[in-house]
Amino acid sequence: MSRLGFIAWQGKSWIDGSPIMAVVTLKTSNRKTGDMAQVWILRTDLDPVAAIKSGGDRSICGGCIHRGTDGFAGRSCYVDVGKAPLVIWRAVQRGAYARFDSSGSQEVQAARIASALDRRAVRLGAYGDPAVLPEWVLQSLTLKAHRHTGYTHQWRDPRAAQARRFCMASCDTPAEVDAARADGWRVFFVGATKIVGHRSIACPASDEAGHRTTCDRCGLCSGANTTSGRPIAFSRSVPSVVTILPHGSGTKHLAAKVALTIGGAPIGGAPRA
Repeated sequence: MSRLGFIAWQGKSWIDGSPIMAVVTLKTSNRKTGDMAQVWILRTDLDPVAAIKSGGDRSICGGCIHRGTDGFAGRSCYVDVGKAPLVIWRAVQRGAYARFDSSGSQEVQAARIASALDRRAVRLGAYGDPAVLPEWVLQSLTLKAHRHTGYTHQWRDPRAAQARRFCMASCDTPAEVDAARADGWRVFFVGATKIVGHRSIACPASDEAGHRTTCDRCGLCSGANTTSGRPIAFSRSVPSVVTILPHGSGTKHLAAKVALTIGGAPIGGAPRA
């Protein structure tokens, strides 16, 4: 396996049938996440910038409201695809990442992936939505991991239900939080430090919480798997909602995008009728 990482899986997106891949990188300098292996979900045939310009990012981001309305126009996603995602995609084209042998049964392939991440902390979806990956891939990426994080904007789609065990539902309004909780999801809410009516906690690794810990040491944002014996030092009970204030390069577009697309304000307040 390359020191940089490996291509864990290649296949077709259930969203539109386009070719996609899950690339695992083993090194990161991300202060918030800490030492986590990062899973990047990318189109195999389009670099991330070209994918956004053409609308091809739908294959990996689905109906996420933070996609651009026309290429990059109005894009409120926090990920700057011209940086790490583009660098990683180009490195894949150069052969810098090992390709796991896809021969053998699904169980054999899953075991290879799980062994490569034994006792690592794993971030599902450093870019791209983890719910577009097959359930067995999500299982293998997290099976032997020390901890993991995962978030999906596809939680309303029945085809994404297989990700509920591994991912938080990414919500942008209080009404979305209510809907996701009613459907059995744990929630990550971008827009406030708390939310009324739910057991919530501000992300302990966030600016507003004073960077009390890092994602690799936390374990809160692992979907239904959060209660699987992992120590949580800052709370006796596992909150159903983790909150954070808007952040990243797309913040300036966030309020307008949420209001126009969903019809509700992301920060505080009840959604508009």
